[in-house]
Amino acid sequence: MTTKIEKTIKIQRPSLARYREMMAHVRQVNGVSASLLPQTDPNFDYLQSQVGGIMVEYNSALPPTEIQQLEAIINYYQQLN
Repeated sequence: MTTKIEKTIKIQRPSLARYREMMAHVRQVNGVSASLLPQTDPNFDYLQSQVGGIMVEYNSALPPTEIQQLEAIINYYQQLN
């Protein structure tokens, strides 16, 4: 039996453009979907993102090569300054 896996991804120095770029790259992995999460911080900060992160979803039966590709994309964006 396969299950749905959901991961919330947040990145440093978040900008809406960077989140959208990351989401576009994640969606290129077969079997993976992604959506933007709403910003939940009640205080507005111009230097913070307009979104709260990205929700990445995939099936537990996703092939290991696809999972490796997904993790490489996530790691890349999390390490950007």
